[in-house]
Amino acid sequence: MANFRLLELLLALITFWGLLTTAQLDVTTPKHEKGRCAIRGECGKQGFFGKPLPCLDNGLAQDPSEATRKKLIGICGDKWSEGPTCCDGEQVEALGSNLKAAESFISACPACKENFFNLFCTFTCSPDQSLFVNVTATAESTTKKPIVTELDNLWSDNYGKRFYDSCKDVKFGATGGTAMAFIGGGAKNYTSFLKFLGDKKFLGSPFQINFPRPAGLEIDGMSAADPISRSCNDSDASYRCACVDCPAACPELPELVNQESCH
Repeated sequence: MANFRLLELLLALITFWGLLTTAQLDVTTPKHEKGRCAIRGECGKQGFFGKPLPCLDNGLAQDPSEATRKKLIGICGDKWSEGPTCCDGEQVEALGSNLKAAESFISACPACKENFFNLFCTFTCSPDQSLFVNVTATAESTTKKPIVTELDNLWSDNYGKRFYDSCKDVKFGATGGTAMAFIGGGAKNYTSFLKFLGDKKFLGSPFQINFPRPAGLEIDGMSAADPISRSCNDSDASYRCACVDCPAACPELPELVNQESCH
């Protein structure tokens, strides 16, 4: 009987520590502050056929290597030429490959391309990543490392709307249809557009990225990302899109005046 009670006690302790460990793992992004990350690097796949998923990392942003910095600037622009980041070389390589796949659909409109690239470059590499990213689910990779399987990615309504508006009318010449059919699943508004971009799917995101609306979620130090966005009829000509891809950029035609004719 004593041995049986001892076994019960041991099982209870094992269960308690298991629950405690699970509770601790649930707090996956405990700190949200400037200069701190939420994810960084790649820690392996969830399955044999999957893509590498990011590592859980709530540490401080770090200066990348010179080679990584050069690649990052080549993909995301000169604004990444200095300062720490929350991405490493493997992530930058993957980022470049993923953005290149989308570029063929959106390159006709510089504003759409800029907003698209800016969102994913910021999400992946911002030194303040933990301010707008909160990891909500993890798993164990095939190499026995913790990997991120789901997160919340908080972006302002302003950026989401301007991002969608800059891309919604872009034509994809190869089909005669719109680029939105490919990059946004035919989305009719910016919330549907962001949802399509973040949903885990084949030939899409390898993990679930949720884009909740920021109202009521800016808690515990979090705040929605809201970098400069570009309009398809932007005042800066380098971002302005052609009339065919942006009705707002079309010149106004002079009003027709009815002229009476003599008979």
